[in-house]
Amino acid sequence: MRDEKPNIYYPGVWGLFGGNVESNEKPIDALKRELLEEIELDIKGAKLLFSWGHYEYNSVL
Repeated sequence: MRDEKPNIYYPGVWGLFGGNVESNEKPIDALKRELLEEIELDIKGAKLLFSWGHYEYNSVL
């Protein structure tokens, strides 16, 4: 369940783990890192099938 913090998206509702891709890493490496950080799951041999992003104000700079 999400925290009740006013500055996060959708406070107080259920959600999945998430994170950001750092400037020096591939999306698959970011996935592995975030899974380990968020739910302590260490995966091997993963294949990225798709990605989804949330862009504030519906724009990308």
